[in-house]
Amino acid sequence: MVLNAAGASSIGDLKLYFTMGQQVSVASLQPLAFAQFANLVNIGSLYGAPSGVGSVQIRSGSWEGLAADAKVTAVTDSGTLSGSLPVFRGDRSAAAGRSLVLTGVAQPADLFVQETSGAPATVRIESLTSTGAAAAAPRDVNLAALELLDLRDAVAAGAVTLIVTNAAESAGRIAAFARVRDVTSGDSWSVVDWSVLSGFRTSEAMRIPFADGRGPSSGRRRAVSHAVASGRATTDVALFNPGARRSTPPSA
Repeated sequence: MVLNAAGASSIGDLKLYFTMGQQVSVASLQPLAFAQFANLVNIGSLYGAPSGVGSVQIRSGSWEGLAADAKVTAVTDSGTLSGSLPVFRGDRSAAAGRSLVLTGVAQPADLFVQETSGAPATVRIESLTSTGAAAAAPRDVNLAALELLDLRDAVAAGAVTLIVTNAAESAGRIAAFARVRDVTSGDSWSVVDWSVLSGFRTSEAMRIPFADGRGPSSGRRRAVSHAVASGRATTDVALFNPGARRSTPPSA
């Protein structure tokens, strides 16, 4: 869904760029009046790829007035499951030499890395355990301009944090998120770097507006784990100390 959320004028230059592999398709939308939204169902079908994996970029000269929301829907034997996908702003992507910290991942999970500025980038992916030790050897990958990297089952055994670093010599910028799957329920959810997604400094407080605390707790620190589906709800909070890696927002 794309919403014209600010200003009183209509947005008439709204375009959607769908990238799948090396193929880029463009769609122009009708003018979007103030407070009006466009609801695009199964967006890949607009470009003839209803089952394709790709990325969508929303572009407009009036981008400050736009708001967007995305979700993924999966039809399984247990029913139809739906969950939100993060929507990144290009000006909040990680520049050269900056890292994105994805804390709270677990097996199985997929990793998606997107080059956002139209220039090539080199990316290092590190997997860390709950103690900060390496769960696997670092992986270096190259991204072409605006390329989407789709790494299936990207989380190593025992890893709870992924660090995605844009190399100092990169010309491009990157955004990244992980998609964790629960093998019992079939549910899935996204793990993002909150400070990048929301544009705040790591020295600011983070508030979790909803947390279900009905489950028993031992009050001890523990490795991140996700509860097997049961008759009660639980909430897991994952904390990670990035040290000197992150003192300012990655977009700086």
